Amino acid sequence: MALTVAILLGSASAARAAGEISGFTFTPSSTQAGGDPKLSTSLTFSYASSSESLTSVAFLLPPGMFLAPGAVSNPCTTTQLTANQCPVSSEIGTGTGTYLGVDPVPITLYLMAAPSPSDEAGVGIVFSSPLNGQLSAATGTGTIDMTTANSAPQQLLILRTLPTFFQIPGSSEQVGQLDSLSLSLDGTSASNAPFTRMPTTCTTGTVYVVANSTQVNGSYDSATVTPTGCTSLAFSPQLAVAARKDSGDAGTAVGAVLRQTGAQEAGKSFFVTFPSSLVVNPSSGTEACSSPTATFSNCTSIGSVSAIMPLFASPLTGSIYLTKSSSGVAQLTLAFPAPFAFDLVGSFGPTASSLSFGLPDVPLTALGLFFGGGADSLYATACAPSSGTATSVLGDQNGDRTATPSSTFTIAGCSGANPAPTPTPTVTQGRPTLSGVHFSGLTGRHPRLAFTMTAGSKAPALSTLTVTLPSGIGAGKHHVAITGGRLKSARVTGGKLVVTLKSPARRVGVTITSLTVTKGLARKIRRRATKTLRLTVTARDLDGTTTTRTATAKA
Repeated sequence: MALTVAILLGSASAARAAGEISGFTFTPSSTQAGGDPKLSTSLTFSYASSSESLTSVAFLLPPGMFLAPGAVSNPCTTTQLTANQCPVSSEIGTGTGTYLGVDPVPITLYLMAAPSPSDEAGVGIVFSSPLNGQLSAATGTGTIDMTTANSAPQQLLILRTLPTFFQIPGSSEQVGQLDSLSLSLDGTSASNAPFTRMPTTCTTGTVYVVANSTQVNGSYDSATVTPTGCTSLAFSPQLAVAARKDSGDAGTAVGAVLRQTGAQEAGKSFFVTFPSSLVVNPSSGTEACSSPTATFSNCTSIGSVSAIMPLFASPLTGSIYLTKSSSGVAQLTLAFPAPFAFDLVGSFGPTASSLSFGLPDVPLTALGLFFGGGADSLYATACAPSSGTATSVLGDQNGDRTATPSSTFTIAGCSGANPAPTPTPTVTQGRPTLSGVHFSGLTGRHPRLAFTMTAGSKAPALSTLTVTLPSGIGAGKHHVAITGGRLKSARVTGGKLVVTLKSPARRVGVTITSLTVTKGLARKIRRRATKTLRLTVTARDLDGTTTTRTATAKA
């Protein structure tokens, strides 16, 4: 449903709460992050004429909120839906539809097999016979789909066919017009497996709904959902790495698996460094693909990626490609095909055997990267030494915890006297720099501070800045603006202002307009007794390294 996605994501004009949707609510039974609450929604409709009929209704869930088709082991078939004999184990929700002039009609929702490879699952809708069986019962269908039009994987629940009128048996006459629709999706399946999943970041997300009719396309509305209790979730990822050297050359197959168990908080950033005995293969003839097609058909795969998640009954598998960024820098792209069509883009650095990836808020049990061996393999080894420890840094979705799982392993196949590659030199990593420090208005009513922090050359991006102000100057937390990134939070802790970014950034401009200045310092500045002030900023980057920088500026 291309029109649906376009309207929901703001790339097409739409009418809010007019012509079709006149009211919309969306309420989870619990806001616990990572939980599996019952999701209840209600819609009311208005029509331009008595002959207008609804053609579809779609819900776009916020990033991190998902329905899990894999929780239902026995989906309903098309034959069973038509006969209203879907198994109880396939039921995923209930509801009510009200029709003008007709008593409320009970609704039951069932999970069905995906009608096409691009769909995650199908949905069957049964409208019971209204008016004590005097009218014919009706069925509808829908799908659960994935979209990445907003740069993060989001689910669409689309009800494609809804009976807006009920047919009188043996007559061409129709009764009623859909006036309101209330649905409640079960939090767990019949086998008690989680069917819904709340995001694991405690920021407000938006649920959109769009309706299309025979006369109006793109009537939409929205509601917000704010998860709570993110810090109560476990966050203890584990790392496992294995490698095998080729028998006739230095090419080496490498596998790295990131695992989590239970309903843990999802990771947001993954930075892994392999030991010095594993280097990027200097003999590899594989060239980076600069202009990949949508399916990467013009690129050469250098490995595979797999993901195990409770959303699906079977593991998802994809391919790894060596690609180029818009600036021509080599990077890795992990490409998953439909029904979870999504790409993860990773970068090399700060060393040649280090990889960095951003991760979406999805429930992962395991994420595996497997790089093949051979003469054109990405990695090679000199078996000197033949064992080592891979380290990693994993940041959580909520941005307040970091895990550092590691894996010690021995490279298989290192006993023979095989030719060894020339080790790729370690990339020198620069340190963050503090520049553009400027105080203004310190003796007036609107004191402010501006500065810029830039990540070091070939170093990971910045995630947190801790600002220590000169004596006599304090900072509030409500008037902090940044450029070059997105602000997650600004809080005062221990007299210091801690600025946390939503996603790592390489160059961040900070402006603070909530400064307070003591009368004593203001008096010294006016008398020119204090001419300069010293600012200290501690930057934390993606791999957890902190660097403190100081700068002097005019008072």
